[in-house]
Amino acid sequence: MSEVILRAMTVGELLDKAFRIYRSKFALLIGIVAVVLIPESAVRLLLILYLPTPFFQLNTLVSSFFQMFATLALIVCVSYVYLEKPITLRDAYSMGVKRFWSVFGANFIIGVAIGLPLVILMFIPVVGSCLIFLYIPAVVFVGTKWGLAAPAIVTEDIGGSEGLTRSWNLTEGHFWRVFGTSFAARLLVILITTIPTVAFSYVFDLLGLQFQTIQIFNLFIGQLAVLFAFPFSIAVTVLIYYDLRIRKEGFDLQVLAEGSNEPIVSAE
Repeated sequence: MSEVILRAMTVGELLDKAFRIYRSKFALLIGIVAVVLIPESAVRLLLILYLPTPFFQLNTLVSSFFQMFATLALIVCVSYVYLEKPITLRDAYSMGVKRFWSVFGANFIIGVAIGLPLVILMFIPVVGSCLIFLYIPAVVFVGTKWGLAAPAIVTEDIGGSEGLTRSWNLTEGHFWRVFGTSFAARLLVILITTIPTVAFSYVFDLLGLQFQTIQIFNLFIGQLAVLFAFPFSIAVTVLIYYDLRIRKEGFDLQVLAEGSNEPIVSAE
């Protein structure tokens, strides 16, 4: 195997590298997402057909649950591709799923940290309406500082709280860089996933289709958009994680010193 050459990248280079990984392993990355997107779509279709009351929150929970599995497998896959190691769909899921509960725990803590203050603000409407302008920047700050927890947990085999601490420390001194890169990637993903859904919803509404029918069309259009956009978003996050390790810990020198035969993520 040829020597792996790693180096710190500019924001543009990082996004370009993510796209090149996405393009070179397109079938594998799409396959990883499709594995969970198919059963997720089936469950959400049943919710549309047989749950007449509003089900937005339940729908969101279903998506989060299924897509977490894809996230774990994508982190493993992108890590191996970045360090030029062979990886299969089965291996990506086998190694990624072992970190499910740790990542779930980290996400739960993030959810509580972000959601609990909002609930409190809702019960104090007068003061809350003023504090909401402070709440939004706080959410952005916390989301950015903890945004690398999943890659840290999966690749370093650590617990949820350790992953949050690891992410917080890695982003220290690089907040705006991490925020700007993540924002650029997420904006692209939002455009890819939202514009088609909104456009088709408008057309379907003009055609006078029933609300349930529009929901079904929106489901499949949205899922198709996620299928193509989600891998790129995860790739950017993983590359930010490795870029910071190179900048702050000399990860590139560690890889060079240790050779390229060690696995990125233990399968045990």
